[in-house]
Amino acid sequence: MVSVKECRIIKLPTVTDDRGKATFVAEIKDIPFDIRRVYYLHQVPKGKSRAAHVHTKENQVLIAVSGSVDVVVDDGKSRKTFKLDDPTQGLFIPPMIWREAINFSKDAVLLAIVDDFYDEAEYIRNYDDFKRVTSGARD
Repeated sequence: MVSVKECRIIKLPTVTDDRGKATFVAEIKDIPFDIRRVYYLHQVPKGKSRAAHVHTKENQVLIAVSGSVDVVVDDGKSRKTFKLDDPTQGLFIPPMIWREAINFSKDAVLLAIVDDFYDEAEYIRNYDDFKRVTSGARD
């Protein structure tokens, strides 16, 4: 069974000089999977949340490339909140972990790097359904 303990911050390679910083993301080397899709969330209205679902197969890395956002991860038994506010760090989330992005700052841009193409059939969007699936897996 997957646990929130498997969710972790990944430090991304960054080069700094007098012109600023450049941060790099390379599949397999920096991101622990092959990259199939990249998207970003932005201009999220104050008080709104995003995600609130589980991927049954996808791995993801989330990066706040601007501003800040809190990401709550939940394995059906435990929860943990990560504050993403450093574009040199990404949050790795394996499959079967509920995730919800909350507390977006006004300037937040949340980048998602994913190991599969979009497939609505591999989402669980209802938390009660997720709990039933995870509690059934423990029996």
